[in-house]
Amino acid sequence: MEIYAQIAAVNQSHIGSNYIRHMIECFNIKTDQGIYPCIVHKPGAASLCQLWCMYPDRRLPPQVIKVVLKHLIPALDFLHRVAGVIHTGIYLLFPFLHTSIHDT
Repeated sequence: MEIYAQIAAVNQSHIGSNYIRHMIECFNIKTDQGIYPCIVHKPGAASLCQLWCMYPDRRLPPQVIKVVLKHLIPALDFLHRVAGVIHTGIYLLFPFLHTSIHDT
């Protein structure tokens, strides 16, 4: 949750700020098994995994990849250069990028 506070504390005028999910609220839930943090966001669109599964051959068309990258690159730039956060989950995209974005 500290990362969300770090992101919220920086200038949000960078275009990439529009492409990340900002935390609305956070709270803890206590159970007999422990304490679990909960983070509340605005509803999001389909994840890349859900989008990927919509295609029978599990390949995103080049036009979809272009849209994803058009949002992903500014978001990562904002996180890295403005907020000082390094996102290490980019490897999750590799299975979805089976084709060159130049293929049409």
